[in-house]
Amino acid sequence: MQVLSRRYLSRCIVSLPKRWSSDSMVVHRDSETNNSQTPFKFTAENMKRIEVMLTKYPVEYK
Repeated sequence: MQVLSRRYLSRCIVSLPKRWSSDSMVVHRDSETNNSQTPFKFTAENMKRIEVMLTKYPVEYK
């Protein structure tokens, strides 16, 4: 019975999914066209969509 338990346990351990942590590999490199000084504006249509999404959250989280 102990062998069965050991086999079952080892099979469970092997089948555990690996956690991917790609967030630690994100690196932004500034360029002439993509840097902190690059102007960015949402379109009027997207601003409406943002307002609808924000209504789903409490005021203190906005």
